[in-house]
Order: sequence, then C-alpha cells, then structure tokens
Amino acid sequence: MREHTVFVIQLIAERFSPFAAVGGPLWAGQVHFNEGTGNLYLTQTQKWLYMGTECKDDGTLSHQEVAEAFSPTTLVRTLLRSMTATIEDFQAHLNRIETKADDLTTLLGSYLSDSTATVVDAIALRQFNT
Repeated sequence: MREHTVFVIQLIAERFSPFAAVGGPLWAGQVHFNEGTGNLYLTQTQKWLYMGTECKDDGTLSHQEVAEAFSPTTLVRTLLRSMTATIEDFQAHLNRIETKADDLTTLLGSYLSDSTATVVDAIALRQFNT
C-alpha cells in the first residue's frame, strides 16, 4: 500500500506541476519535517519545495517524504485551492488593468513573464480587497 501511495503522490506532482508554470509554485500545505514546521510547494519541475525551520540542504522533499506527511486526498484538495486562488488573482489583475491600460498587451506580457510583477500584483490585490 505504501508504494501505491508514493506512486499516487508522483502522479499528483506530474498532473499539477504544469499549472505552477502559470502562476508560480503551488502551495501544498504545511508540513512537519525534521523537527521543524514549514510550507510545502509544488514547482513546475515536479519538485516538492520545503521552506521551513529545518530542511535538507536542497530544500526539496521526495515523493516518499510527501507521502509520509500527507494523504493524497488532502494534497489534491490543497493544490486545487491554490490553483483556484491563482486563477482568481489573474482574473482580478485583468479586471484592474483592462480599464486603465493604453497597451494591455504589454502589461499582460509583463505579468505573464516577470515573476516579480506577479508577486507584487498579488500583494497589491490582497491589500485592496481587505
């Protein structure tokens, strides 16, 4: 059963990682690892990135380690919520720039190609919506 769970975690990484290319790493949840707690993200390269108080030198966890920390169902639900938040941010960004931009294509291109612009805009959107 353990091998099957690891296989399913690997499939989840394969299926969800392309979306991380659109909006950046997907938040997969909070995880306890090596006596520490941190956040786990899925990258577009199918890597599980751990950012916490204690981690391995490369900051990644294996599919096996993720399988030990999460049920596949919980992982899928969290990744779906992360994807939904990314889509909502993109929609809010488009709504914001549509009425204000002389050159919508240039602004949209910047947003899609510059990860800094994406992060800054996401922060701005969260501040305006609160």
